[in-house]
Amino acid sequence: MNSSDKLLVRSEATSDNVWPTLIIFIGLLIVEFITTSYLFSYQPDYLTKWENPVVYVKYLIYAGITFLVIFAVVAWPKRDIFLELWRASVSGSSQAGRIVFNLAIFAVLTIATSAFSRYAQASQEFPWLVFSAYMLLLCIAGASLAMVVAPPGFWLNSIRAGYPEVFVVASASIFLLLISLLAQESWAVLAKATLFVSYWILRLFWSDREIIFDVEQKLLGLGDFGAVVGSECSGYEGIGLVIVFLVVYLRGFRHLYRFPHALLLFPIAICAVWLLNAVRISALVAIGARISPEVAVDGFHSIAGWLGFLAVTVSVMLASHKIAFFSAPGTGAASSSPPSRSQRELQGLLAPFLALMAATLLAAMFAPNDQWLVGLKVVLVGGAIWLFRDIALRMAWRMSPVAIAAGIGVGILWIATDPMANPRGSLPVWLGSLPWWLALVWVALRAINTVVLVPIAEELAFRGYLYRAIAGRGFDGNSPYRFNWLALCISSLLFGIMHQRWIAGALSGAVYCLLVCRSNKLADAVVAHGFSNAAIVFWAIAAGQYSLL
Repeated sequence: MNSSDKLLVRSEATSDNVWPTLIIFIGLLIVEFITTSYLFSYQPDYLTKWENPVVYVKYLIYAGITFLVIFAVVAWPKRDIFLELWRASVSGSSQAGRIVFNLAIFAVLTIATSAFSRYAQASQEFPWLVFSAYMLLLCIAGASLAMVVAPPGFWLNSIRAGYPEVFVVASASIFLLLISLLAQESWAVLAKATLFVSYWILRLFWSDREIIFDVEQKLLGLGDFGAVVGSECSGYEGIGLVIVFLVVYLRGFRHLYRFPHALLLFPIAICAVWLLNAVRISALVAIGARISPEVAVDGFHSIAGWLGFLAVTVSVMLASHKIAFFSAPGTGAASSSPPSRSQRELQGLLAPFLALMAATLLAAMFAPNDQWLVGLKVVLVGGAIWLFRDIALRMAWRMSPVAIAAGIGVGILWIATDPMANPRGSLPVWLGSLPWWLALVWVALRAINTVVLVPIAEELAFRGYLYRAIAGRGFDGNSPYRFNWLALCISSLLFGIMHQRWIAGALSGAVYCLLVCRSNKLADAVVAHGFSNAAIVFWAIAAGQYSLL
């Protein structure tokens, strides 16, 4: 065995050994956090919110948790360095001793928390001295918890090795905390601004006499239809989602952008998603007054926000690469060379899924009258697959017996676990009202979309792109699918969240993922997914269990 083989084996062994330590740490963290929070019952009512030091401690804890989550993502490319530092620090050190030390400190903290709460409740003024001593004990408990993972030397060396990431993530955590606090205090102001902008959009098409506009009641309407524009309609959710998306996207594709120029994408995207939210509210009022209140409330209202978010994020991804101001030299608009094979494959993996999402959102906007828009999905998703057909054709297509059996098995389990809250619904009634040939056309379109197009689009995105992205694999068409626990769990969980029954969806995604890792062929996941959906469609029509569709 040569030196490179030894290094690979040692790295794999280190990666395997660190997981039990992290599981113990997370378990202790959850237990100690919940216990301490439960025992700490002191809330000084005689202090205002920002005079209360307990509030600051709570927000610092939130910032710390945010730091850990963001740092895990940002520092992931350096994981081999941190694993090597961890291995060197724990060799010859007793983890059992560090755990016992933490439990001893936690026992003292438990007694101190209960005693401090009783003492502070009986005090006439805030006990600053006792509170300071309690905070010192809390910090010691936090340090002892960190020592469960590794001795202090590891943490000091990790800060030295990753000080740029530590600084950036700490700044980002504090910034996000401040933005969150500012948003909580300014929702009313943002909602009022949204109300006025939505009103002026309506004024472009209708006279002031036709529009209902009441600032005090936060009411905006047209004719007999009105909507209350409260704080939840201010657009803060879209702004938050856009910020998170840009942080992750710019981090993952930072080599394609010019910094700090690319940071201007944040205010541009924030303004765009906020303006689209105002357009959404004005369109909601217009649809409710002029088309259908049911379509406005049941369809458009719940979907248009996601459609706006999708429009902004996709526009940022596509346009920013074409603008030389944002693109790094030699990429995007700064380069006249055609897209590389990996870039072409990346686009081909995501385009069908984005088309599927756009078609689904557009169709859902017109619920409950969206049945015929299944044709829109066939056109958009099929068109995207056709545009990037070279990506799909490169897959080693074959009807693997294992993939077929696994797919049918997943389909049977999906059918068996259907809660059947509404086994028939309105779909069979609607189909029965159509001429037989027209109903047959609809069923054929639905089957093509569900059995053929959806499996291709979803597998290209989740197993073709997301799994490989998390596992650190490339997109040049030759990167093998090696098993990775983290990639399996995250990609399967996100796949499940897309479905109403997210647990069953996540387990189904895990099966498809294991098939790909087994054969190193993405086509196996597509075939299995297609047979799963085929079994579900067949049973839904044959047994009249239309809740499955």
